[in-house]
This record gives sequence, structure tokens and C-alpha cells, in this order.
Amino acid sequence: VVESFDLMFSVAQSLSENFSCSLLDENRNLLTKQMLEHMRNESQEFQRQRLANAS
Repeated sequence: VVESFDLMFSVAQSLSENFSCSLLDENRNLLTKQMLEHMRNESQEFQRQRLANAS
């Protein structure tokens, strides 16, 4: 899950650079490093919960 998130962000970042646009969060605010880290942490937590439920 985290690897997919990182890949998705990498693609989004490339697209934003190629099209000269900004990445926004769910509230249409500029995506900050802090918000990106929060989103990544949420994906890590989701992955942990999924693995815990599988065992």
C-alpha cells in the first residue's frame, strides 16, 4: 500500500511539473510536505491494520 502511495505521488508530481500546475489536498489547498507525510502515514496505518486483520 505504501509503495503504491509513493508511486502514485511520484506520478502526480511529474504530471504537475509537466503541466505547470499545483498539487492540492482534499480541501483544495496546496499540498504541503506536512500533509503529504500525514497522508503517507495514513496509508501505512491502513497497511498495518490490513496485515493485522489477515493474521
